[in-house]
Amino acid sequence: MLDWSGMPAAKALEYFETICGIPHPSGHVQEISDFCVAFAKERGLKVRQDEAGNVIIWKAASPGRENDRTVMIQGHLDMVPAAAEGKSFDFAREPLSLSVDGDFLHADGTTLGADDGIAVAACLAILADDTLSHPPLIGVFTTDEEVGMLGAMVLDMSDLQASFLLNLDHEVEGSAIVSCAGGGRAALTFPLAWEKVPAGYEALRMDLSGLKGGHSGVLIHLGRTNGIRKTGECLKNLFAAFPDAILSDLSGGSADNAIPSSAAAVVAVPAEQKEAFCRAAEEWTRNALEAIREKEPEAVWTLREAEKMQNGLPARAALDLLEVLLSLPDGALVMSPDLPGLTQTSCNTGVVQLGEKARITVSVRSSVEEEKQALLAEIQEKTEKGGGTVTLSGVYPGWPVNPGSPLVELAAAIWEEMYQKPMKVEA
Repeated sequence: MLDWSGMPAAKALEYFETICGIPHPSGHVQEISDFCVAFAKERGLKVRQDEAGNVIIWKAASPGRENDRTVMIQGHLDMVPAAAEGKSFDFAREPLSLSVDGDFLHADGTTLGADDGIAVAACLAILADDTLSHPPLIGVFTTDEEVGMLGAMVLDMSDLQASFLLNLDHEVEGSAIVSCAGGGRAALTFPLAWEKVPAGYEALRMDLSGLKGGHSGVLIHLGRTNGIRKTGECLKNLFAAFPDAILSDLSGGSADNAIPSSAAAVVAVPAEQKEAFCRAAEEWTRNALEAIREKEPEAVWTLREAEKMQNGLPARAALDLLEVLLSLPDGALVMSPDLPGLTQTSCNTGVVQLGEKARITVSVRSSVEEEKQALLAEIQEKTEKGGGTVTLSGVYPGWPVNPGSPLVELAAAIWEEMYQKPMKVEA
């Protein structure tokens, strides 16, 4: 055991070290779940454990505070298992090896699991301390958060009643998160009527690259260019002007929740139209790049000859697909009226691929449930109108800002009293 004596929150650090000695990567949380149950039983505290390994612990209020409003403290039991390159480590069986370097606690060559072991440790320290004056307390420990909040998704909350919830799963000291977008993934699929590319056609490849991209949940409000949509705009313009053109391929994006930083298309045109098509493409892309240059200084659009593909979509079919693609909501759609600069509702066209079918993947986010549901309904309506189908996955709820929350005001006042600097209120 490390020596925590004389350190602030020494008891919490002791529990954290104990937790680090119990293997608990996502998918292997039964042992740490059982440890929390044993902790509660040793202290005569009411406890419930479910089949997913979620643990709930209740502690009655201190004498004289029985009528105070209940406070719930929540963290998750699993950790992300990652080891340094070249280090062999079995997270499902081996305890973590800890070391202290000045003010910092490290795990030797592996992730530390402070996300979210420190929340579990802090809650256990509070529940174990009989010298504290406290209201009724509930400790909630969920499982497999890192791989999809799986424990929380199946948690029976019928016996959880509290006025306040403190979720201890934020990385930034001195910052409180008071709102979070819910979201979901919409996978759009469209049948494609591929036709053989006629003789006498030549192929061209168009590549848009160098866009900033970024995380669609954190950076969507910056208005960065979506490579898929910008390429779609270009193709729509060109196919309207060249009705004999054929679309052989369109691809872009790496994940539904990443703003696409690139996209590519392969187009076939009659040989006699190739020169005019290239001039039109170069003029359109030059103007498009100039329009976004201030925000996207590294953007590059290239046009080059390509190997002719066997099949493609005639201009009319390609335009139908592009119409649906460009009709989808995209970007920061609604800003929060309560927190300046906060995106309340957004949508990101993250991935497009053409194969046997056309596949478009979209990420939807909103901290207002009604707006999230309306957005998903709009996407479904436009997809079905275009002859496609939608499959939803990973749908999870969010919560809106509660202006004037007494809990936020109290936390901010205490933080400033303790550290002589304001607490950041973020979403």
